[in-house]
Amino acid sequence: MSASSEQTATGRTADFTFEINAPVEDVWAAITEADHLTNWFPLTAEVKPGQGGTMFMAWGDACKGTCTIEVWEPNKLLRTTFMEGPQEGPDGPMRTFVDYRLESNGGATTLRLVHSGFGEGAHWDQLYNGVSRGWAAELRSLRHYLENHFGKRRQVMWKQHATTLSDPEVWAKLTGAGCLGLDSASGIKQGERYRADGPALGAISGTVLLYDETGALAGTVDELNKGYLRIEIDHCSGPEASVWFWVSAYDIPEERLNAVESQVETILGALAI
Repeated sequence: MSASSEQTATGRTADFTFEINAPVEDVWAAITEADHLTNWFPLTAEVKPGQGGTMFMAWGDACKGTCTIEVWEPNKLLRTTFMEGPQEGPDGPMRTFVDYRLESNGGATTLRLVHSGFGEGAHWDQLYNGVSRGWAAELRSLRHYLENHFGKRRQVMWKQHATTLSDPEVWAKLTGAGCLGLDSASGIKQGERYRADGPALGAISGTVLLYDETGALAGTVDELNKGYLRIEIDHCSGPEASVWFWVSAYDIPEERLNAVESQVETILGALAI
C-alpha cells in the first residue's frame, strides 16, 4: 500500500523536551547522519537524506526497520515515519511519526521529540509504553554523546535475554548483588551520584540519568571513561519480558569491553534471565 493510502493514527503522543549543551548543527548531525546515529542510537544505520529519503536502523537481525523522511528542514525540523511499520487499525493500516524539533539557544539547543499517532487498544498500549520508555533512555544517550563524546566512535556491549520471570523478580536480580550490585541504601534518584559493586561491571560509580523502579536505569560510568550504562525490561515484542543490558563506551581498550560482555552473558544466564 502506498503512503498516500495509509491512515495516519491519531491519539496519544510521547513528548520529550531536552536542553542540550551543544550547537544546533551538531544536534542535527547526530540525528540525521549515519556515522553519528550509530554513536548513540542504533548499531547500524544508513541514511538517504532529504524529504522523501529514508533512514534504515538496526539492532542486529531481530530489530530493524526503515523510516521514511516526511520533513527535512536542516537544524529545525526532522519528521519521519517510525520503523515499526504499519499497524492495523479499524480503517486500515496506521503509521506513527516522530518529530525532532530543534531550537538554537546561543551555543546550546532545545530538542523536542514528539512521537505521535498511537491508537487505542492492547496492541497499541504495549507499543506506546515500550516506545515511551525507550525514548526516555535513548534521548539521554543522545545528550550524553553530544555533551561528552561527540565525533568519537561508540564501542557497544549489548545483551538481550528473554525471560518468563515477573518484572519485579527480574529487576531485583538485575540490580542486586548477583549482577549490578547497586547500592540503593540511600535511594536512587535522577541527577544524583550512585555506586555499584557487582560481578557484572565490578566497582563502578557515576551519575543517575534515568531511574524507574519498574524496570529502567540509565547512568554514566566513570570507570569506563564516562561511558553510558542502560538496563531495561522491555515488552515491545510480546507479553513476556526481555532484558536489555547496554554499555556504550568511548576510547577504552577493547579487551576491557570484551571482558564485560563475557561476564554479563554468564551472569544473565545464571540468573535464569
